[in-house]
Amino acid sequence: MDPLSLILLAAGGAGVWYFFFRGQTRRAPDAVAEKLKSLGPDFTVFSGIVRMRDEGMDRIDHAVVSPGGVFIILEVVETGTLQCRMNAMDWPRRGPGTFKNVHNPVWRNRKRINSLEKELPEVPLINLVVVVNAQLAGDAGPEVVTFGKLTGRISANRQPVLSPEQVERAKAFFKSL
Repeated sequence: MDPLSLILLAAGGAGVWYFFFRGQTRRAPDAVAEKLKSLGPDFTVFSGIVRMRDEGMDRIDHAVVSPGGVFIILEVVETGTLQCRMNAMDWPRRGPGTFKNVHNPVWRNRKRINSLEKELPEVPLINLVVVVNAQLAGDAGPEVVTFGKLTGRISANRQPVLSPEQVERAKAFFKSL
């Protein structure tokens, strides 16, 4: 193969690679847990909680307890572009040469919170979905954030809504799981 053809082939391959993989980030599996540790002393973080509920076993990716409320966080680790549709059962995800539907993560996390509300009455539980790798399109709403905006969204809840007793009760509950 002559040098010019080789250069054109390499440039074409680089172009195809860029088209399919631009903006694709793959963060480490513990990236969210590490990021949450930077919140400061007013926030207590619990990660990887496995518990029984009426429907069977459940995994809570992260719970953050603070005077501003208790965040129940679901990680979405898809890559590509996630088309957010708040009132739809499924959200289309397009990636490099692939397409699939992702069950609405806001709804999935809401089921978790509904179960927790029975065990933590009178403690405000805040639904938060963090999209770790994908880009967002469409109407994500206030309950969905990208990885880069996660701590800012949590830190913004500085107005105390929990008494010190409620904070301690929530911490004790998550420690017991």
